[in-house]
Amino acid sequence: KRRTVRPPPPRTPEAVDGRRHIDIQTDTYLEELTDTVPEADNQTQTDAFLDRPPTPIFVPQKSGVDVTTQIENGG
Repeated sequence: KRRTVRPPPPRTPEAVDGRRHIDIQTDTYLEELTDTVPEADNQTQTDAFLDRPPTPIFVPQKSGVDVTTQIENGG
């Protein structure tokens, strides 16, 4: 298949002598553009931590049957 080649969109003409092109905001709601970020201080208070008993050592539950092997002296 052949691709249809589209011509590029028309460009803005150069500015008239004594004028220049600038970017402007054209959104529905204007937004104040500043170099500084708005800051706000907040405070919170939490409940005091209660002492918790130490976590017991994990011992996995046995499964299956215990088996032993005895090795005797001999030759």
